Amino acid sequence: MKESDGKIVIVQAPCGPIKGITEVSDFNYEYASFYEVPYGKPPLGPLRFKDPEPLEPWSGLFDATVGVQNTVEDQIINEDCLKLNIYTKNTRLEGNPHPVMVLIAGGQFVRIRNHKDYSGPNYLLQKDVILVTMRHRLGALGFLSSDDPAIGVPGNAGLKDQVLALRWIQENIADFGGDPENVTLFGFSSGACCIHYHLMSPLCKGLFHKAIMMSGSAFFARGLMPKLNWAIRLARKLGWEGEDSDEASAFEYLRKVDVKAMKSTEQTLLTDEEKFNGLESIYGPVIEAYKSRMCIIPKHPDEMIKNAWGHSIPLIIGGVQDEGLLFYKDVKENPKYWDNLNTNSSVLLPYNLTLEPFKRELYGNRLKLFYFGRDYATVVDKLDSYIKLIGDRNFWYGIYRAIIERLRNTDYERRGPTWVYRFAYESPTMNQYRLVEHARGFPGVSHADDVLYIFSNNEGYGTPKEGTPEYVMMQLMVGIYTSFAINGDPNNDLLDAAMGKWEQISCSNPLFGCNIANPPEMMELPEKERVVFWDTLYKVSREQVIVPRDKEVWD
Repeated sequence: MKESDGKIVIVQAPCGPIKGITEVSDFNYEYASFYEVPYGKPPLGPLRFKDPEPLEPWSGLFDATVGVQNTVEDQIINEDCLKLNIYTKNTRLEGNPHPVMVLIAGGQFVRIRNHKDYSGPNYLLQKDVILVTMRHRLGALGFLSSDDPAIGVPGNAGLKDQVLALRWIQENIADFGGDPENVTLFGFSSGACCIHYHLMSPLCKGLFHKAIMMSGSAFFARGLMPKLNWAIRLARKLGWEGEDSDEASAFEYLRKVDVKAMKSTEQTLLTDEEKFNGLESIYGPVIEAYKSRMCIIPKHPDEMIKNAWGHSIPLIIGGVQDEGLLFYKDVKENPKYWDNLNTNSSVLLPYNLTLEPFKRELYGNRLKLFYFGRDYATVVDKLDSYIKLIGDRNFWYGIYRAIIERLRNTDYERRGPTWVYRFAYESPTMNQYRLVEHARGFPGVSHADDVLYIFSNNEGYGTPKEGTPEYVMMQLMVGIYTSFAINGDPNNDLLDAAMGKWEQISCSNPLFGCNIANPPEMMELPEKERVVFWDTLYKVSREQVIVPRDKEVWD
């Protein structure tokens, strides 16, 4: 980002007056930034774990000129986090309203990076759109729950924070030059899972008009978490000495605990048995046990998806070529994991694949045979196949299931246009997740590598130079995303010149989509055979109904 004279921009919005600042992008255009704008009451003290509450309008001038440079850890433990960043090239806040793109970032429901050094606006604002990034509660603060209405913590506070942010945008974005009738919600990984729930929940109907789901859905491995007495277990770890039956006391204790201590303890709660059965994390979306003011997940997504209002709006959905590289570092450097995998096939199955114990081992062996064949000494000899397996298990199957359910539960006339993609561009320099965080020295395109071509990022490669293949790919991705936000269709002149028309999916070929590479091309995605195999396993699980579905609270 280049130096700017930092002219002040003042917005008179329904929430109150806000002072922003102009900046200059690496592409030499000027834009206005409004940092850390609050959209809800700080969820502190008695509001910890509770559903979010709207913020009363303020009268004084709110200073939104300074962006937060917090580390990831700082953002996790900062409770006063119900904040938005708003970026607009329309610095005079006049003329025709611009389409609005709202990001829900990923991070496994426990971390988030949405500040400008990670999710910067430089690329997207080359086009006439407004970018909004949000922070919301994570971990225990955002996803601890109780089935007792008297405690008042039904769960999914982090999801409900997002709903409150979307309501704020509807009420205020016009004064930033945005069009509240043209809002695209987009996000990756757990952010895409959240978007999928928003597409299913009537609570969110009308708050956005198009969606992009990148590498995630409500059907992915962490899309719905079990309720295993987490509040009691967490409080106990932190020194609480009450009775296991007194959950209200445990919550009162947790409302006074230091957030940093809570964060450092949460991953120690998993038992060896839970880990063995595929449970990798303790926080995420849950089915709410009773109806409340902001109930967002009243029943299992298997049921919610049947009447999802979002089936009727335009959708882009897909993933990356080698999603499983996200886990490469963990498994490559963990000999005990490999030893366990060689002797206990059931550890290959995710927690949400509910099978009788003897079937878990049986189906684990089927997975080994399907992915590895018979000719290997240990699983580590088939690391490339393992990367495919773990990527399909944790991401691609959930993507496939979301596509199939969208097709299954709507007819052609009522279904919004749907485009499927697979990001497969492998860069020697810019695929930051593979190169820096996950799998240095291993080829491929890692989970979230596509994000680097949508958002300017000062933590890694930086802005690609004009004329490089990375620059061409960045412009292609920006064209796809902004064309969709503006027109409801990802097709644009740049994509047309590269491959022709990106066709929508059909019931006869649900995984026929755009393979975004150099060059891009339409193709049947190579994951198809593998995700169909996973679907046979999940169908057995759904037919067993080992875990009873929670009662519906919406009639």
